[in-house]
Amino acid sequence: MRDCFQVEVRKRLKAVRTVILLAAIVALHIFALPAAAASKAGTSPSAGKPSAKQPSPVTDSGSSEYVPAPYSDDDSFVDETILLPVLDPFVYDPALMPLSIPSSELGEVLPQLVTDFAPATGFDPLVLTDLRRKVDGTIFFEDKDRNIIRAQPKNSGPRRLFHGSQPAADPAGKRIIFVDWDLKSFFLYIYDVATNERKKIYSSPDLLSMPSFSPDGNSVAFISAPITGGSQVFVKIDLATGKSSVMAKNLGFYSYSWNPADSSIWMMVRSCPDGIAHKSFCYARIVPGVGGVKYDSISVKDSEKGTESSFDFFRKIEIRFSKKSRLLIFDKSGESDYFFDVDIKSAISRKIYFKQPDGKLIMPRELQWGPDGESIAFNYDGCVWLKIPSVDQPFPLANGFSVLSAAVWVP
Repeated sequence: MRDCFQVEVRKRLKAVRTVILLAAIVALHIFALPAAAASKAGTSPSAGKPSAKQPSPVTDSGSSEYVPAPYSDDDSFVDETILLPVLDPFVYDPALMPLSIPSSELGEVLPQLVTDFAPATGFDPLVLTDLRRKVDGTIFFEDKDRNIIRAQPKNSGPRRLFHGSQPAADPAGKRIIFVDWDLKSFFLYIYDVATNERKKIYSSPDLLSMPSFSPDGNSVAFISAPITGGSQVFVKIDLATGKSSVMAKNLGFYSYSWNPADSSIWMMVRSCPDGIAHKSFCYARIVPGVGGVKYDSISVKDSEKGTESSFDFFRKIEIRFSKKSRLLIFDKSGESDYFFDVDIKSAISRKIYFKQPDGKLIMPRELQWGPDGESIAFNYDGCVWLKIPSVDQPFPLANGFSVLSAAVWVP
């Protein structure tokens, strides 16, 4: 009986796919081909007619003169103006829905489809839908094709915006900084979430990486290194003046994060310098505007055992400060199934494990704080996962999008 049922399900799925494919072909002939012909002829198929409402385009603002490396007080913003559409221009049109599918029969087979075709995450798709509706805010991430993806879990699924890498948000969640490149140069862009405007703020033949905003949102920092190999340079740009300055050179470190308590920058160094007592972990501290790099170490107590926590077993230590000066400490290599939540003020740490519904331990990567300072986004098994206070278990944001860099979660 079960075999017959599955055969019937496959038949109906095939029929549904056929209907969708035919609808797509018809839409292509109605909309895409006339538009392409009109484009070749140098005319618009809608010329002389009022234009229909279209999705907001992404605007590139800013001159065609690029700012070169090295860094000096003469550096200024790149100012280039181009109008580009988002990569996914199609919007939901109620007139096209619903398809004429036999809803009563579909209702009978859906529960079994959910069971038979549940994703490898172990979550029932219908349960996942309900969980995602509990998530506030907008999430940006980078997919395997180096596109910036935007998702609003409560309202809509992921949508490609434009080519880019390593997105990071300002404290207010209104702007996203990211890296892009062409055959000659690397660029830093700032994307305005509300207006869809992109502004190119820096250009260099050197590799640019790890961009971030300062706690007040008035500056950005990033790492620059020769593409052919060489020492890292830690750079800061004042967004009001466009001037850049070097904060540190030749530092061997894995990651960095701005401490909102005093706007200093903590960098996780690869080795503790001579003369510095090795406690729980060593770090280099930079205060922009003051100059110089100070090395220090900190002792952190385990909240359960009361003993000093050690992070030596992490191959590469990655850190993320929250707005409340809590610190996520985890293994950048993604080879550990736990991480730490550290309260810097009390120097107390909590060791945290995440599990899937089947009890399998999760090995999280690229952890980030959510906008509430309690929720966490992280990467696992090629997907973005979320942990919110109202749900005991973390769950995947979306399937089918292979994520490369840390997710950005804004209000």
